[in-house]
Amino acid sequence: MATGIYYFTSEISLTLNAGGLKLGGADLALGAAARYSIVGVILNFIGAIVAGIIQPNQNLPYDSICDCTSILSNSDVCLQYTCITKRREQTCFPGRSTVITENGLMKLLSNIEIGECVLVINKENKLIYESIEGFIHLKRNGSFSFLLINIEIDDHRNITTSLFISSNHLIFLANDTELKNSLFASQLQSGDHIKYVYKNEIILGKIRNIDLTIEEDYYAPLTPSDTIKIDNVFVSNYASVNNHYLAHSVMKIYRWWIYLFGSNKNNENIHWLLKLIERLVQWCISDI
Repeated sequence: MATGIYYFTSEISLTLNAGGLKLGGADLALGAAARYSIVGVILNFIGAIVAGIIQPNQNLPYDSICDCTSILSNSDVCLQYTCITKRREQTCFPGRSTVITENGLMKLLSNIEIGECVLVINKENKLIYESIEGFIHLKRNGSFSFLLINIEIDDHRNITTSLFISSNHLIFLANDTELKNSLFASQLQSGDHIKYVYKNEIILGKIRNIDLTIEEDYYAPLTPSDTIKIDNVFVSNYASVNNHYLAHSVMKIYRWWIYLFGSNKNNENIHWLLKLIERLVQWCISDI
């Protein structure tokens, strides 16, 4: 039996050991530095969960969908309903959300392609353009729940705007100059200030109110800095865990995969490697 980290699903198996990386029956040769780096990232991530630095958001709401299965004759009265209750999907941003491309044009997130450059914010709190590396997940069809965050500008520019975002997605407060204190969108309150972009300048945007809305499809873009400007607001690429910095560190594993094999926007399923990371988190939580 191989020693090391082992993962198996009905689709593929993964073994990471002293000999390299093995996917199913295929071996991928990795140098010692790469192997140690992968193991180091995984162990650091486990340690952060155990220490409470990373706290997955396990309180996702549930949705119930009911269909009428029996109707009273010659009437519209439903005699019997069949209902299905399931945990609300991690939806990130709807396709109607906008980004700013390198040529300064506003573009719908649903129309963005891998490799296009969009406006992000780096750890020095500066505006730069970076390419879309891929999509953590996406779904082009269906209706999904999002928070509708209405925002106003403090300095009397009479600007109001809205941000569509999932409740478990990470967002940066205005005073988070090092991008280390992100919080879930569901934790925002009226009066909180976030990072808003106006004429290529980062200014304060104040949350006026928050509502729940239904929008079509969803996308979760990935950039090198793990940030992106969505609907004129700077947000993280990540959801479900409360630490943007450490989430960025563990995603190095997935970035190595993209570097080696590329990314495909046509695949709507969450990549098996991301599922591995998620199961690793769940395994750590179950033992705490």
